[in-house]
Amino acid sequence: MPVPKLPLQLLGLSHPYHLAWWRQTLRRRSVLTPWNERHDALFVHIPKTAGTSVLAALGADSVFDTHAPAQVYRDAYPEFFARARRFAFVRNPWDRFASSFHFMKSGTDWPMQQDWAQRHIGDQDFAAFTRRVGRDPLFRARVMAERFFWPQSFWLGEERAELVHDLYRFEEIGAAMATLCARLGIAPPAQTPHLRKVNKADFRSLYDEEMVAIVGRLYRADIARLGYRFR
Repeated sequence: MPVPKLPLQLLGLSHPYHLAWWRQTLRRRSVLTPWNERHDALFVHIPKTAGTSVLAALGADSVFDTHAPAQVYRDAYPEFFARARRFAFVRNPWDRFASSFHFMKSGTDWPMQQDWAQRHIGDQDFAAFTRRVGRDPLFRARVMAERFFWPQSFWLGEERAELVHDLYRFEEIGAAMATLCARLGIAPPAQTPHLRKVNKADFRSLYDEEMVAIVGRLYRADIARLGYRFR
């Protein structure tokens, strides 16, 4: 999807822009597939939560973009949304932030993201990037306008709305896939590969105290909602 212009980023309007783009796009194209209809299931794919691996393991059909938020599905397909089993995978915010950085720097094959990374990451390492996010409000606004860094709560919608039934943890993906496949009546995969894994280090080794606090502030709502801690 297109990235909003800088004035919208600075005004914090990236999320409304994204929702409007999806609603306009789904008037012309669909992200519902025979797989969804066959299983009465809807996967809300939050970036950098192993969603590509999950979709492959479930045998889901390909679509032009898998990252539609739950509220977009609700508005575009109200009847299907009401009956579908809706699920998502979530991830420790500190781990996900590091994964997004490494993916954008060296893992993405999308030209738009490659251009973004060249302009916003360049030769910075993870520590320098994170500290700059914490200290430079303009840079922080630009980083948080890239959807791979958005809070997971954006895709899940308001907590009280209960738009997603089942939240599975990235950290427990093996057991989660067994439970999910049983609920959907799908044979569980022999293994669940992490197709887009870029950084293999324990994320905790990448952080110092200042960086932990910076990312904790960025994702305060996710941490409270999803029950994650740094350690």
